[in-house]
Order: sequence, then structure tokens, then C-alpha cells
Amino acid sequence: MNWETMAVIAVLAMIIFLYRSSIKVKRTFHKAINNAKQTFLEDYPMILSSFYDVEQNPRHHDFKTKGLKFVLQTEPVEERVKIIYLAIRIIVAPEVQKNYKYMRNDEIFRMLDKNKDINKKFMDTVQQVYDKLF
Repeated sequence: MNWETMAVIAVLAMIIFLYRSSIKVKRTFHKAINNAKQTFLEDYPMILSSFYDVEQNPRHHDFKTKGLKFVLQTEPVEERVKIIYLAIRIIVAPEVQKNYKYMRNDEIFRMLDKNKDINKKFMDTVQQVYDKLF
């Protein structure tokens, strides 16, 4: 076997390895997104309360005096979707890091935003959670 043949075999092996790795990463993200969805739906009052129970939040006073239900009912749709989007992103990061300990949060968030398949799954999940809650 000459070196050209060995080089071609090595390149093909690398392509197969990268393809299989990308499938594993995508599967991990999809599993993490599903787990985050379940976690959010089980604990959404506590999770959403943590967003409003911050002094800098403009709705903090309404939250303290009138409660979470009132704040969510009077919140514009875009804000509700944004809060769900942020909360699920925050929950997804540790789920992914269970399998990929070396991944930083910014890398995980970039994958959620930039990878077409992962982003589609993530945005569909955000929409499903929104529809289920409101």
C-alpha cells in the first residue's frame, strides 16, 4: 500500500469519526433540552420567581405585592417567551456538562444558537413550554 492510499484511508476514517461525534453531540443536546423542559415544567413557579425576585427587576414590586400569577398575566408575550428561553438555556448547560465536562457555558449557548438542528429543537421546546403554561 502506498502513502496516497493510506492518506485517503486516514482522511475517510477522520470524516467518519467526526460524523459520529457530531451525532453524539446532537443526541446529548437533544436529551439535555428534553430534561430541561421536564425540569422547567415541574418547577416553573420557583424558577420564574427567581427571575422576578431580584431588586433590579422592574416588576419586582408587583411580584412581591401581587404575586407571580398577576405578573405573568400582565407581562407581554415577548417577555414571557424571553424568560422561558433564558430559563431553559440556564437549565440545559449543566445537563450538557454531565457528558461534556470540558464545555463552557458560552460554548453550550453558542451551540444552542448557531447549530441549526439543536436550535430548532430548542426553539420548539421553548414554544411547547410556552403553550403548555399559557
